[in-house]
Amino acid sequence: MNVLGFGDNTVDRFVDRGIDYPGGNCVNVAVFARRLGLDAAYLGVFGDDDLGTFVRTAVAAQGVAVEHSVVRHGETSVSTLCVRDGDGSSSATTGAASALANRSRWTPA
Repeated sequence: MNVLGFGDNTVDRFVDRGIDYPGGNCVNVAVFARRLGLDAAYLGVFGDDDLGTFVRTAVAAQGVAVEHSVVRHGETSVSTLCVRDGDGSSSATTGAASALANRSRWTPA
């Protein structure tokens, strides 16, 4: 393995777009390292809720090894964002949330 993302994972919820993205700094580093052709793994704790499954599945689908991560009882962290007026400004709040029915595939550029 060339890169290990160790630590947090979260869901970035864009309420103005009605879309969720898997995220968290450690997850993002592992995913983008994999996209650059490096072997990458993520080591952390996923929640046992639907959002935890969503993040874990999305990260694994990117070719990032997650088999040494654990799943524990609890809700996945959610960072709620709203882009205002398309000018790049946004507001954000964080906290636990229940599962969101409308999820998307991993698509950050």
